[in-house]
Amino acid sequence: MERDHRISAVIDKNMKLALYISVIFNLFFSVLVAIMNNGNEFRIIAAIGLSVFVIFHGIHRYGWQKMSIFMAITFIISLATETLSISTGFPFGNYYYTELLGSKVGTVPWGIMLAYFFTGYLAWTIGGVFLNETGPGIRKKNLILVPLISAFFMVLWNLSFDPVMSTIEGNWIWAAGRGIMGIPFTNCFGWFLTTYLSYQIFALLIYNTKSNERITQKKWYWVLVPVMFIVQGIEYLIHPFLRDENMEIYRAVFFITLFGMVFVSLLCILYILKNRAQFRQ
Repeated sequence: MERDHRISAVIDKNMKLALYISVIFNLFFSVLVAIMNNGNEFRIIAAIGLSVFVIFHGIHRYGWQKMSIFMAITFIISLATETLSISTGFPFGNYYYTELLGSKVGTVPWGIMLAYFFTGYLAWTIGGVFLNETGPGIRKKNLILVPLISAFFMVLWNLSFDPVMSTIEGNWIWAAGRGIMGIPFTNCFGWFLTTYLSYQIFALLIYNTKSNERITQKKWYWVLVPVMFIVQGIEYLIHPFLRDENMEIYRAVFFITLFGMVFVSLLCILYILKNRAQFRQ
């Protein structure tokens, strides 16, 4: 089997340790966000663990070149749609970013595009697992299905964090605070469209991959992806037990996260554990 799409032997050798440490690191600081009510400072630190996870996991599967392409696509598409919406209201709705998220590319903070890439990779991988796409390419029958399902998972993630980070914390301000906890329904459409376009373009590019053999990696390699996806929503499961104000939002977000992100992730874990033909012990 050719390894031109794989990471270097040195990083391959240390991948398992790096993935486990990155999950624990991300979990620890994500919990601290809720406990200390620290907001973006601990979120940025937690993101280091997520970035390490995605880099090791993604490059092992796709190689440096394809992961760089995936990052470039998500960065360009998300920057374009976010900028367009801030200017015109399409596709997310009318809003603007405050200065709380740091430096920007035009009107959009750098961290927004990185979030589309890092968490976007988790959602993309979970969508692929459900449809048995665990190689470096994609089969024709799933060329549209994987992007559609994966985009839906990203909307679930957005529903978990947007009410807290916008309505409560004010990282971005919606001009018309209607819909879901101060967030317009058009935001869901914007997230779905943005992530679907990114995934669809990437799927078309890897469809021509000559070798689409499954990566016969052990189950832990795949199980850690939905585990990390759960971690991205962990602070929203903790908030209701520690806060005194805005409880109507914190409680609603708790149930959205539980029956959205957590439910999907647990289904993915069960699928991996039961599918012995595809995933090794």
